[in-house]
Amino acid sequence: MKSLLSFLLLLPLGVLAQPDTLPEGIADLEKSKEVLEKKFIHITGEGTVGVCYNTTRVLLDEPDVILTIQAAYADLLDEGQEPEFEIQEEGSGTYHYENKKGQETRITELYRGFTPEEHLEMVLHTEGERGFGQFLALTYVTVRPCMKTEDLSEWDVQVFAYPKSGFSRFFARNFGIA
Repeated sequence: MKSLLSFLLLLPLGVLAQPDTLPEGIADLEKSKEVLEKKFIHITGEGTVGVCYNTTRVLLDEPDVILTIQAAYADLLDEGQEPEFEIQEEGSGTYHYENKKGQETRITELYRGFTPEEHLEMVLHTEGERGFGQFLALTYVTVRPCMKTEDLSEWDVQVFAYPKSGFSRFFARNFGIA
Protein backbone atom coordinates (compact mmCIF):
# COMPACT_ATOMS: atom_id res chain seq x y z
CA MET A 1 0.00 0.00 0.00
CA LYS A 2 2.91 2.37 0.76
CA SER A 3 4.23 1.96 -2.81
CA LEU A 4 0.80 2.54 -4.33
CA LEU A 5 0.29 5.66 -2.22
CA SER A 6 3.70 6.97 -3.27
CA PHE A 7 2.83 6.59 -6.94
CA LEU A 8 -0.52 8.26 -6.42
CA LEU A 9 0.76 11.24 -4.52
CA LEU A 10 4.35 11.86 -5.51
CA LEU A 11 5.82 12.94 -8.82
CA PRO A 12 7.95 10.20 -10.32
CA LEU A 13 9.82 10.97 -13.55
CA GLY A 14 11.00 8.71 -16.38
CA VAL A 15 11.11 8.31 -20.15
CA LEU A 16 8.81 9.46 -22.98
CA ALA A 17 5.78 7.34 -23.98
CA GLN A 18 2.26 7.69 -25.38
CA PRO A 19 -0.93 7.63 -23.28
CA ASP A 20 -2.74 5.09 -25.46
CA THR A 21 -3.97 2.94 -22.58
CA LEU A 22 -6.05 5.53 -20.70
CA PRO A 23 -9.77 4.78 -20.29
CA GLU A 24 -11.86 6.02 -23.20
CA GLY A 25 -12.46 9.77 -23.23
CA ILE A 26 -9.95 10.62 -20.48
CA ALA A 27 -7.34 12.02 -22.87
CA ASP A 28 -9.96 14.49 -24.14
CA LEU A 29 -10.63 16.07 -20.73
CA GLU A 30 -9.27 19.59 -20.22
CA LYS A 31 -7.13 18.64 -17.20
CA SER A 32 -5.72 15.64 -19.09
CA LYS A 33 -4.85 17.81 -22.07
CA GLU A 34 -2.91 20.16 -19.74
CA VAL A 35 -0.38 17.33 -19.42
CA LEU A 36 -0.79 15.18 -22.53
CA GLU A 37 -0.46 18.01 -25.04
CA LYS A 38 2.96 18.85 -23.63
CA LYS A 39 6.24 16.94 -23.95
CA PHE A 40 5.50 14.94 -20.81
CA ILE A 41 7.71 12.43 -19.07
CA HIS A 42 6.33 8.93 -18.57
CA ILE A 43 7.05 6.33 -15.91
CA THR A 44 5.42 3.01 -15.16
CA GLY A 45 5.39 0.82 -12.10
CA GLU A 46 3.75 -2.29 -10.78
CA GLY A 47 3.48 -4.21 -7.57
CA THR A 48 1.26 -5.97 -5.10
CA VAL A 49 -0.63 -4.88 -2.01
CA GLY A 50 -0.95 -7.25 0.95
CA VAL A 51 -4.76 -7.13 0.88
CA CYS A 52 -7.12 -9.52 -0.91
CA TYR A 53 -8.82 -8.01 -3.93
CA ASN A 54 -12.34 -8.20 -2.47
CA THR A 55 -11.23 -5.98 0.43
CA THR A 56 -9.22 -3.73 -1.89
CA ARG A 57 -12.21 -3.31 -4.16
CA VAL A 58 -14.44 -2.24 -1.25
CA LEU A 59 -11.84 0.31 -0.13
CA LEU A 60 -11.33 1.69 -3.64
CA ASP A 61 -15.06 1.96 -4.24
CA GLU A 62 -15.46 4.42 -1.33
CA PRO A 63 -16.73 7.87 -2.38
CA ASP A 64 -13.65 9.62 -0.96
CA VAL A 65 -11.10 7.08 -2.14
CA ILE A 66 -8.08 9.36 -1.61
CA LEU A 67 -8.96 9.84 2.06
CA THR A 68 -9.63 6.09 2.35
CA ILE A 69 -6.18 5.32 0.88
CA GLN A 70 -4.57 7.77 3.30
CA ALA A 71 -6.33 6.13 6.28
CA ALA A 72 -5.32 2.64 5.10
CA TYR A 73 -1.72 3.84 4.67
CA ALA A 74 -1.71 5.34 8.18
CA ASP A 75 -2.92 1.99 9.54
CA LEU A 76 0.13 0.28 7.98
CA LEU A 77 2.61 2.56 9.77
CA ASP A 78 4.37 1.47 12.93
CA GLU A 79 2.85 2.60 16.23
CA GLY A 80 3.70 6.24 16.91
CA GLN A 81 4.56 6.92 13.28
CA GLU A 82 2.39 9.31 11.28
CA PRO A 83 2.04 10.04 7.55
CA GLU A 84 4.28 12.84 6.22
CA PHE A 85 1.24 14.93 5.32
CA GLU A 86 -2.51 15.00 5.76
CA ILE A 87 -4.72 15.21 2.69
CA GLN A 88 -7.62 17.62 2.98
CA GLU A 89 -10.77 17.37 0.88
CA GLU A 90 -11.59 20.63 -0.92
CA GLY A 91 -14.73 19.41 -2.66
CA SER A 92 -16.11 16.35 -4.36
CA GLY A 93 -13.11 14.57 -5.92
CA THR A 94 -10.71 17.45 -5.19
CA TYR A 95 -8.00 17.31 -2.53
CA HIS A 96 -5.03 19.27 -1.27
CA TYR A 97 -1.98 18.61 0.88
CA GLU A 98 1.18 20.36 2.00
CA ASN A 99 4.26 18.28 2.74
CA LYS A 100 6.79 18.90 5.53
CA LYS A 101 8.75 21.25 3.27
CA GLY A 102 5.68 23.44 2.74
CA GLN A 103 5.26 22.29 -0.87
CA GLU A 104 1.64 22.13 -1.96
CA THR A 105 -0.13 19.61 -4.17
CA ARG A 106 -3.68 19.60 -5.50
CA ILE A 107 -5.27 16.31 -6.56
CA THR A 108 -8.36 15.96 -8.74
CA GLU A 109 -9.97 12.59 -9.37
CA LEU A 110 -10.86 12.58 -13.07
CA TYR A 111 -12.14 9.04 -13.41
CA ARG A 112 -12.78 5.90 -11.40
CA GLY A 113 -14.52 2.83 -12.72
CA PHE A 114 -14.38 -0.91 -13.12
CA THR A 115 -13.57 -2.76 -16.33
CA PRO A 116 -15.77 -5.67 -17.52
CA GLU A 117 -13.18 -7.92 -15.80
CA GLU A 118 -13.90 -6.01 -12.53
CA HIS A 119 -10.45 -4.37 -12.45
CA LEU A 120 -10.39 -0.88 -10.96
CA GLU A 121 -9.20 1.99 -13.14
CA MET A 122 -8.52 5.39 -11.63
CA VAL A 123 -7.11 8.57 -13.17
CA LEU A 124 -5.86 11.48 -11.06
CA HIS A 125 -4.64 14.93 -12.10
CA THR A 126 -2.11 16.54 -9.77
CA GLU A 127 -0.42 19.90 -9.81
CA GLY A 128 1.92 21.49 -7.35
CA GLU A 129 5.46 22.42 -6.56
CA ARG A 130 8.60 20.57 -5.48
CA GLY A 131 12.26 21.49 -5.20
CA PHE A 132 12.60 21.29 -8.98
CA GLY A 133 9.72 23.73 -9.52
CA GLN A 134 6.05 23.54 -10.50
CA PHE A 135 4.62 20.42 -12.13
CA LEU A 136 1.51 18.87 -13.65
CA ALA A 137 0.89 15.12 -13.70
CA LEU A 138 -1.70 12.61 -14.79
CA THR A 139 -1.66 9.29 -12.90
CA TYR A 140 -3.44 6.20 -14.22
CA VAL A 141 -3.76 3.28 -11.79
CA THR A 142 -5.24 -0.16 -12.33
CA VAL A 143 -5.85 -2.68 -9.53
CA ARG A 144 -6.82 -6.32 -10.05
CA PRO A 145 -6.83 -9.67 -8.25
CA CYS A 146 -3.42 -11.30 -7.88
CA MET A 147 -3.05 -14.30 -10.17
CA LYS A 148 -0.73 -16.12 -7.72
CA THR A 149 -2.67 -15.84 -4.46
CA GLU A 150 -6.01 -14.52 -3.26
CA ASP A 151 -4.29 -12.76 -0.34
CA LEU A 152 -2.85 -10.01 -2.58
CA SER A 153 -4.01 -7.41 -5.07
CA GLU A 154 -1.87 -6.44 -8.06
CA TRP A 155 -1.55 -2.85 -9.26
CA ASP A 156 0.17 -0.97 -12.01
CA VAL A 157 0.59 2.72 -12.57
CA GLN A 158 1.46 5.09 -15.37
CA VAL A 159 2.44 8.66 -14.57
CA PHE A 160 2.51 11.32 -17.28
CA ALA A 161 4.47 14.16 -15.69
CA TYR A 162 5.23 17.64 -16.90
CA PRO A 163 7.73 19.63 -14.84
CA LYS A 164 7.20 23.24 -15.91
CA SER A 165 10.94 23.95 -15.70
CA GLY A 166 12.70 23.13 -18.96
CA PHE A 167 15.89 22.48 -17.00
CA SER A 168 14.10 19.83 -14.89
CA ARG A 169 12.55 18.19 -17.97
CA PHE A 170 15.98 18.02 -19.66
CA PHE A 171 17.59 16.31 -16.67
CA ALA A 172 14.66 13.97 -16.12
CA ARG A 173 14.66 12.81 -19.74
CA ASN A 174 18.40 12.54 -20.18
CA PHE A 175 19.60 11.45 -16.76
CA GLY A 176 16.51 10.06 -15.03
CA ILE A 177 16.56 12.79 -12.39
CA ALA A 178 14.83 16.11 -11.79
